[in-house]
Amino acid sequence: MQMYFAWLTDVLPKCTETSQAVAVLPDKFVSNGAFTEDDVEAIFAHQFSTPSAMDTVEFDCFEQLFRYVNGAIYRNLSDVHLPDDFSVNVPLPDLHGYDTLLAIATTCHVIAVADAAQQYLVYLLLHLSPATFSATSKQQHSRRDIWLQFAVWCMSHVYDAMSLAKTSVARRLLELLAMFLYHAQPTGWRGGGDDPQSGRVPDVAVVSNDLMVYIKMQDGRTSAPLNYSLPGTCLVGELRDRVAADVGHFADRIRLLTDTKVKLTVSQHDGLTLDDVSIFATVTSSKKKKAYVEAIVLKKPEVDTAGHKKSTKKAKLLRGDAAADWAAVATYLASTWVPSLLEMLEDPAVCDTVWRVLARLPRQPSPSSSVLSTSLPTLIFQMDDPPSKVVAPDVAIHVREVLLHHTAALSSAKNLLVWHGWSLMFATLDRALQQSADANPVPWPDNDAGVWDVVLCNVLDIAHVILSSQQVPTTFTASQTGATDGPTGTSSQRVVYSPAPLLDNPDSVCELALVHALSLVCQLLVVDRKSSLATTFQQHPHVQSVLVRTLDHASSQVRGEAAKTVQSVCNSTLNPSSWQVLVLSCVTLLGSYDGPVTHGDLFYLYGDIVAKQQQDKQLRSVHEQRQLAMGRLLARLQLVATTPDDDADHVLEGLLHSFLGWMEPPPPPSNEQEASNEVVSTHSEWITPALVVEVFDKCLFPPSTTTTLAKCRSRGSRSAAFQLLLQCVDVSPALALPIVLARMLPQHSFDRKPPKIDIKHSTSSSLSLSSKATSPKQPTKPRGPFVGLKNLGNTCYFNAIVQMGFMFPPFQRLVLSCESESSPVLFQLQSLYAHLRGSSRPYVNPLGLLSVLKTNTGAAVNVKMQQDASEFLTSFLQQLEAEINNGKQHDVEAAFARALGGVFSNELVADGNRYSERTEPFHYISVAVRDKNTLVESLDSWVEGDTVSYTWDDDDHGDKHAMDTHKRISIQTLPECLILHLKRFEFDFETMQQVKVHDRFEFPVELDMRRYTKEGQAAARRQLHVVDASNASIEWRAPEYYQYDLTGTIVHMGSAHSGHYYAYLKDPHASSWYEFNDTVVTPFDPRHLAAECFGGVAHPSGKHTPSMKTHSAFMLVYTRRKPTLALVGEQLSPPKKRSFGGTSVAIMAVLRFKRR
Repeated sequence: MQMYFAWLTDVLPKCTETSQAVAVLPDKFVSNGAFTEDDVEAIFAHQFSTPSAMDTVEFDCFEQLFRYVNGAIYRNLSDVHLPDDFSVNVPLPDLHGYDTLLAIATTCHVIAVADAAQQYLVYLLLHLSPATFSATSKQQHSRRDIWLQFAVWCMSHVYDAMSLAKTSVARRLLELLAMFLYHAQPTGWRGGGDDPQSGRVPDVAVVSNDLMVYIKMQDGRTSAPLNYSLPGTCLVGELRDRVAADVGHFADRIRLLTDTKVKLTVSQHDGLTLDDVSIFATVTSSKKKKAYVEAIVLKKPEVDTAGHKKSTKKAKLLRGDAAADWAAVATYLASTWVPSLLEMLEDPAVCDTVWRVLARLPRQPSPSSSVLSTSLPTLIFQMDDPPSKVVAPDVAIHVREVLLHHTAALSSAKNLLVWHGWSLMFATLDRALQQSADANPVPWPDNDAGVWDVVLCNVLDIAHVILSSQQVPTTFTASQTGATDGPTGTSSQRVVYSPAPLLDNPDSVCELALVHALSLVCQLLVVDRKSSLATTFQQHPHVQSVLVRTLDHASSQVRGEAAKTVQSVCNSTLNPSSWQVLVLSCVTLLGSYDGPVTHGDLFYLYGDIVAKQQQDKQLRSVHEQRQLAMGRLLARLQLVATTPDDDADHVLEGLLHSFLGWMEPPPPPSNEQEASNEVVSTHSEWITPALVVEVFDKCLFPPSTTTTLAKCRSRGSRSAAFQLLLQCVDVSPALALPIVLARMLPQHSFDRKPPKIDIKHSTSSSLSLSSKATSPKQPTKPRGPFVGLKNLGNTCYFNAIVQMGFMFPPFQRLVLSCESESSPVLFQLQSLYAHLRGSSRPYVNPLGLLSVLKTNTGAAVNVKMQQDASEFLTSFLQQLEAEINNGKQHDVEAAFARALGGVFSNELVADGNRYSERTEPFHYISVAVRDKNTLVESLDSWVEGDTVSYTWDDDDHGDKHAMDTHKRISIQTLPECLILHLKRFEFDFETMQQVKVHDRFEFPVELDMRRYTKEGQAAARRQLHVVDASNASIEWRAPEYYQYDLTGTIVHMGSAHSGHYYAYLKDPHASSWYEFNDTVVTPFDPRHLAAECFGGVAHPSGKHTPSMKTHSAFMLVYTRRKPTLALVGEQLSPPKKRSFGGTSVAIMAVLRFKRR
């Protein structure tokens, strides 16, 4: 039959797009001309008579005919040629083959076919038109009516199937209903708190909000804003796609900023809704008319935008009418069928599927103990919410009774739902016991003094069962709980919907149950403070298994709760009645465990408890256990193998910490009587040579004669090993010190080393034995005046920027003179500059500074990723300036602004004496390279400005007028160190790629910035007889204020996608130049600056074709020229009488000098 249906699938007509060309066929013939429409209908009606035995090939044939008959012939489906985007235009019962599809979904023995049929039915339900017309009943049906009819049909057939003991059919129907409720549920709906009996529909209508998106280019240009009307459930990633489509750019190059300048990154925010990131929150709170975000069009993907993927999955139903329809179905089921579903919940055969339906329905308010069930499944449904801050006393007492009487029957059930129920009950009792310790105690009945002992035993039994379960049963695996939210597509034209999850967080059910169980155990032992509970805890058969396996659990949350529990019960302040007994018990339980350990938390806790025990004078009776415990730890340490696994290294670190705990010295005696009674003990019997040898030879320094690596690889484990080795030497120097010295002395020598011969500069004759013995010592190469920086991967941009700042004396003095107690970046920069000034090595490792620096997104600097030097300079100076400002060092802050901070003046000028100015601080100036030959030409173009349309406010009448406005920029304040960024990288819109501009670009050694300042531009306009508010009065500064000398360049070598940064910098105390290329610092001849930095065409010798140079200046560093003072000769002319004019000139010169 499979071959037959495969052949039939090939020859039957298929749904194609209407725009495709089709062959001209006789009337009523379809597709390839082999069938008429009547033939197709007959085949569809009679070939699928046994739905229960249908296989996948037959279902593919059925699905193809279902589409064609309902879509191409009867037009009941729209856009049927689309694999997963067609819609249904009629009520589902009017679809041809609908009854057969239901039969397949509920009775087919092939699970894959039944699942596919269920998913197909869910798709049809979700893609119903809001209003459909039935040709059979001649009536119009709304989507809500059809959904309600489907829910009634499902539940009535479930009830009949359960009555006839057809549990498999009931399970299929419940799975179908649960899948529909799960995928039709609106985003953001919460079911708790609504009364199903009232028939009120939860208010889940989606409200659209107005959103304005301001568009800016990376170079500062702006475009017209975009206006949208979006719901709060819209994803940030969807907004990024929409903006990219509207501006005609790539979505991974669209940076989104909120109105508070918070970056919406791809990795952290694309999956969040606009409500999650509070886009519309400020509108509601401040009653603004419209929210806004800022979109910056980038030239290349940045850290915050890279990795964006356009969503191809169809969104879930988010419209208000669909949400209301779903709420009507859920309310009907909750008000009518919940009692029947709760009865079915007691049947283990359908328990999980019933729960999947109940989990989607609205819940009643928290019940009292009078309506709480003693049945665990029903009780779980009634309690399926985290316990409130105050647990009602009757509820707490009822939960304790259920925990007492049902543990024997259900503690062995490896069922996620049961474990979820125990987790809720543990959390409820935990909260109730906390209330008992607070001001709202629960009046527990005291009819049985040992009831809490039974509760403690039951909790430990349940925790042991959960820990003993190696894997989740197949009926409740995570794959069946649903990993997707909608159609994902298959190889055929069918869509795939995941089953409704049993629980919202199935992967963490066991972890939560263990966490609440451990917290409850802590409350019982600490809050109740009964010595019988401590004895019960000690004598429980599974206590060691529970403690060890939770301390070594895969979940860090479970490990943390287990450690917290043990530390609390062993705390003398929290548990004054039984802490001594529990300390001894925990030391014995943890110390006697000899099984495998995968996390170091167990040994860390063991070492802490042992150290606490050694510090307590009342527990000295256990000191004789040291030798046995140290022997066990040494045996385990010797079995640890060298492995690159980080977890194994953490275990080794914890093991070494346990040694340190046992070697903790006892407290000193408090008085003379205790000192006289103190028995002097020695640690020599605990510290053995094998321990010292193991730590030195195996953990730290393997002998060079072997190929084995050191066991301790991380900084933490090696630090613990060194501490242990020092402790051994300190405690038992007679035993440990000779062993350590015997291994250290061969590695050190105090004799003068024989001179080395420079083989590179030696002649062949000098390599003879006699010449080696008699040749004089070669002179060593002296260290240069400057030190390099190590490249830690792709950190050449960092090295060039740091060296540039170091070679600027005012900046270097500022850094070294600041207070850096609470400033990590400033402290590490001071340390690095101190090493650059005083290190005797040829280069310094800058790892300390790189480890505390952050990118512009707040993430740590990735040393393996290349960055733009100009962007890093901005981020670096912002972080440094923020720490200086936070330190309230106002004098340093002002000096920092004078040294590296300038101020732009952005001016708008229009007719009618309209003038507006906005200042903007800057650290460097970006100038264009494309189509510019020199720096002066580029700066001239930069200050020219352009004409824009700007809306001015009319102060007299309150009107607004859009006028042609001249927009220009100039420099209001010049810094001491002027940095110019050359725009070598551009985005080519023809190739849609980032490219590097290799054009020749010349720059002068001496630069006059007078004409580019605000006063210089004002003077130039006055010369052209253009007078406005900006040049009515011009105030000049001293001439040397505008004069700059070239003191450095940062060069980029390579392309736009890869390359290398290095710097040519001038010695501030001499006229010599140096090349700073990571670790190598060499002298540089400034006469070669043009050849090395201007770029342009290379002129190779020989017959090679000229090509563009790949190395060119990327940033220029100019330093303000220092004024030179002429010395007056010794022989002075006799004083002359000064005229009034001469005196005036002198006074003006003094005033000008003061202004400077």
